[in-house]
Amino acid sequence: MVLFESPFEPVPIVNKPFAEIILTKLWQHSIKYPRKKAIISAENEDQYFTYSDIYLYSLSVASFLQQHGFQHGDVVGLVMPNSLYYAPIFIGSTLQGGTIAAGSVSNTHYELERQFTDASVKYVFCSNDALDNVLKATKKLPIKKIIVIDANENTKFSNSNIFNISQVFNTVPLPHLPPVKINLEMDALILPYSSGTTGAPKGVVITHKGFGTHANVLNSLMENLLKNVFIKKPYIFDQELELILLPINHMFGCCVLFHCLMMAKTVVLMKEFEPEPFFKAIEKFKIRMLMIHPPVLIMLSKHSAVDQYDLSSIEIIFSGAAPAGKDIIEDVKQKHPNLKQVTQGYGATECLVAAFPDNENIPNGSVGKVAPLGKAKVIDIETGKELSYNQPGEILFFSPTVTPGYLNRPEATKESIGAEGWYHTGIIRKKMLHV
Repeated sequence: MVLFESPFEPVPIVNKPFAEIILTKLWQHSIKYPRKKAIISAENEDQYFTYSDIYLYSLSVASFLQQHGFQHGDVVGLVMPNSLYYAPIFIGSTLQGGTIAAGSVSNTHYELERQFTDASVKYVFCSNDALDNVLKATKKLPIKKIIVIDANENTKFSNSNIFNISQVFNTVPLPHLPPVKINLEMDALILPYSSGTTGAPKGVVITHKGFGTHANVLNSLMENLLKNVFIKKPYIFDQELELILLPINHMFGCCVLFHCLMMAKTVVLMKEFEPEPFFKAIEKFKIRMLMIHPPVLIMLSKHSAVDQYDLSSIEIIFSGAAPAGKDIIEDVKQKHPNLKQVTQGYGATECLVAAFPDNENIPNGSVGKVAPLGKAKVIDIETGKELSYNQPGEILFFSPTVTPGYLNRPEATKESIGAEGWYHTGIIRKKMLHV
């Protein structure tokens, strides 16, 4: 039996709720950079939040919820496109001991009703376009309040349980709300829905300990990788802009957003992905690094409009959520000669990031090395016996970031998470891991 342990330096396992951690960072950034823009709308630069804005609005969200009966353990449903409002809603809700369960604006009301029922959602923040679907989805559910994030500032709703986001943000931000005793190892911070390796979508319990520790893991990995890639002109996090086109209601996009906020970057946030606005934003904001999905890689090499824009600022691309083939990577490199590296990692909703590159000499097709604090092993898919080098079998992953299980799904949890906390990835390894 061979245990593949992480070669990276360990990072701290968090001992505080994530909302407290990120609020502290926001406060520090607000003091150091009083007028620094934290998030800019890619579609309209006049729409932005400073670090101070996000800090204060987060406290306003927490105060509003407390005034309207919010309890520790209540679940907040989000149905919105990428939005400036996401961060303060997330932080304010979880500061009060809440859990975030994000749906998609493309979900039908039947799909939303299934998810909200399973998650026991009590409060909903949604876009105006999604309001009708949300009302249909929650018709039979004990929803306490619905908050619309993008209605006209003066819009008032006839239904007394529907509020405008302006009413939330105008709530006096109280920095000393009654403390909520959060169980870092068991309380769900986020409840994303995933099919796992098989079956129907299930709520994956992402705890404060898991997500907060993962934030430390991702921050450390990015610092290490970018230090090795950007040699001539260093990549200084608090001086960079990062373009986020990933949907932040999914774990990849959510993790990237909070990575940027913790590292004091300025986020250029796309409401939704469209190729030409994406190319335009890269050109306008001189984006040096991209974190994207493989379909966007293909567009960067083959889209008919790509030559109309100056994309020479791009120096590194990180692709995740699905494998990117060697041909795609080579095509992108050929199309963009300033591009130093296209790299990939591996992660899943159930374990967050599990493998990551450490330099620019990673072989094509590799997802790098086991992430900090992590361990991996390979087992025989028939017998469960632990295997050695060059023996095909299923890869299992262990880390403080692994979920404790699926919400109200003990059997599914038992199938995916071993008794000792090992996550069954469902990936069958045919060759030796890159370690």
